[in-house]
Amino acid sequence: MESEGDDVELADTLEENGNQQNSNPNPQEQELRKVGYGIFEQMCETEQLEFLRVILESLNQQQLVKAETMICSLLQKDFISLLPAIGLEDIAAEILTYLDSKSLCAAELVSRQWKGLISDSKLWKKQLEQKVKTDRIWKGLLERRGWMHVIWQTETENPVLNSEFYRNLFPRVYIHVKKLKQNWINEEPTYKIINCNTNGESKGVYCLQYDNSKIISGHRDNTIKVWDTKSLECKQTLTGHTGSILSLQYEDNVLVTGSSDATVRIWDLSTSSIVTVLNYHTDPVLHVRFIGAILISSSKDQKIAVWSINRKSLTASLQTALIGHRAAVNAVEFDETFIVSASGDRTIKIWNAKTCEFVKTLKGHTRGVACIHYRGSLIVSGSSDHTIRLWDVDSGVCLRVLEGHNELVRCIRFDERKIISGAYDGRIKIWDLQGALNPRVSGNVLCLRTLWKHTGRVFRLDFDEFQIMSSSHDDLIIIWDFDVQGNPLEEVHEAIENLNDKMICE
Repeated sequence: MESEGDDVELADTLEENGNQQNSNPNPQEQELRKVGYGIFEQMCETEQLEFLRVILESLNQQQLVKAETMICSLLQKDFISLLPAIGLEDIAAEILTYLDSKSLCAAELVSRQWKGLISDSKLWKKQLEQKVKTDRIWKGLLERRGWMHVIWQTETENPVLNSEFYRNLFPRVYIHVKKLKQNWINEEPTYKIINCNTNGESKGVYCLQYDNSKIISGHRDNTIKVWDTKSLECKQTLTGHTGSILSLQYEDNVLVTGSSDATVRIWDLSTSSIVTVLNYHTDPVLHVRFIGAILISSSKDQKIAVWSINRKSLTASLQTALIGHRAAVNAVEFDETFIVSASGDRTIKIWNAKTCEFVKTLKGHTRGVACIHYRGSLIVSGSSDHTIRLWDVDSGVCLRVLEGHNELVRCIRFDERKIISGAYDGRIKIWDLQGALNPRVSGNVLCLRTLWKHTGRVFRLDFDEFQIMSSSHDDLIIIWDFDVQGNPLEEVHEAIENLNDKMICE
């Protein structure tokens, strides 16, 4: 219930903005009004609201507009400024932490009190901390620029790191992030090339994986090579397979490889040694994947083997085999829900990951399916029919067909925004994933760009927020870097610049 003073103020205001002829009532009218106010004050809340409704219904349009303005003015309460005045500054600051950067930028313009609260509470520093925790691009860019350490330092540790520092650092990073996203579409990437220099006719890099410190590649000459990410020098060559290395995956010190010698091998990277050799397949092992204690391999022998792997002893035992394809199983992906396999028989099959029971077959490609990437509710596949297809996992419906490659699509990966494909035509293409999922977007605009530097078939690729790494029959590993150019931050205080607020609010 509103206070009595507010009720009287509203009544007085309505009166003052009413008929100007009654702006100076005589003593008798004043007495009548006092009696009316007294009666109104004695009413319960429901009766007061009903009384006001009747009065409002009797007003003309002009009076209603004025009444609305007065009511809105009475309802406006700057609680953000009021809370610090009663010792609740922390609560006011906590409320403002829920604003995104655009809203926080606008909040600074509300009043000096709001801007002071934002500054004193170091909310721009908290914005940066939140971005680092939730956005891979922001985190990666801060690491690349050498800015990460300032996010977690305090002003006590470094006096330069005051509120104004973070207020100016945020738009600086924002601009770099925006430029990086634009570079994937508009700018020519820089190139770093590893020439593997394989002798004789055994040239070709069939598979690779990388992280911030190393690249591990599998080669046609039966070797596995470990490269330093920064120097691009080969630090180690692992031998043991008697056939080409067709697939690999590593995590921490565990490396699993599949080879044309029909074996799966488990390596300890800390000792660079083979711990276990798995013999089940009778033809080349075309793909291996492991998550946790489950390892899955697929082969030219048309079978998919499901293994239980002990991550400590690096041993494994066969649990079951999935049989159903009528040609080589070229690729396999899985998570805790489904196992998804792609085959030369032109189909994609989905299996229950827990029971290993067959679920459904996806048909649509007119030739063999060479590669897949499966995540969440989406499967993206590439085929020797030169096309890429997007599939809904639950319904099995083909959502889109992408055309543009001139030969077999050998490798495919996607993230939240884009699909990247590599093919035997030597091209790497970047596609708009969100556009591809929108049936109203024309297929003619979905290929954002084509990269062409390999002189042979593209066998494998992977990418992150900054770069693509690809390998080819030409014996090259190419790193395509889309990061914004510029000198790394040598002195952190250079981030304090007079940047226009529009850089954030645009």
